[in-house]
Amino acid sequence: MKARKPKAEADRRTVLQQVLFSPTEWAAVEAKLAGRSFPKVIRALLLGGDLPAPSYRPARKVVVRHCTEFEAERLRLLGNFTSNLNQIAKAANSTPRLIPSLLPALVELDRAVRRAIPPDTKP
Repeated sequence: MKARKPKAEADRRTVLQQVLFSPTEWAAVEAKLAGRSFPKVIRALLLGGDLPAPSYRPARKVVVRHCTEFEAERLRLLGNFTSNLNQIAKAANSTPRLIPSLLPALVELDRAVRRAIPPDTKP
């Protein structure tokens, strides 16, 4: 990556200005920004430049739903599984050779995962 050329002292942005908005005002501003950078839009509007392109897509609405007891239990088991798998991975990566005690742990982990997945949901 090529190093940037240092800006002249007169071109460096050292002045910070703050603007306070109410939550309602800020929501309206964000809608008009449509993913554009707030400081870049303000500079373009006040100093006569072109509006920048959006830097990201506007946020999408997230739908939250509560899980059933069955799903909660499966999520708990998945958390246990990933924790155990992480411990096994750390042990396996700590040495260049295979640790004999890891094989039974992996087999037991495989069995636990198979027990946790209902038969009708297997691929």
